[in-house]
Amino acid sequence: KTSEVQADDEPKLEEVPEMAELTVDDPLDAYKVDEDVVYTHRTKLFCFNNNELQDAGAGEVHILQNKVSGRMRLIWQQESNKRVIANHFIINQDPFCKLERHSKGNDKT
Repeated sequence: KTSEVQADDEPKLEEVPEMAELTVDDPLDAYKVDEDVVYTHRTKLFCFNNNELQDAGAGEVHILQNKVSGRMRLIWQQESNKRVIANHFIINQDPFCKLERHSKGNDKT
């Protein structure tokens, strides 16, 4: 009986017929159902912390427009892991959004 008990206590290994593929879903898929992509561009994001600019990394900025309401949304997605870092509505109403052409300094800035 002891040999039977020992045989039952050993782990059983099963063969896996094929390797499972890991698929990473795009976090923007949930937004793209109700919104159209208006603009996409590869960019770098900088955050202003403790009176200095800090590099938050490279990624893509997307401007999406809701199909029903027409509201615009700015989303910045990190390049390395596709995580959404910034998600903001764009409001064209003073004093929230007063866009001006940059006139000082270098043309490249």
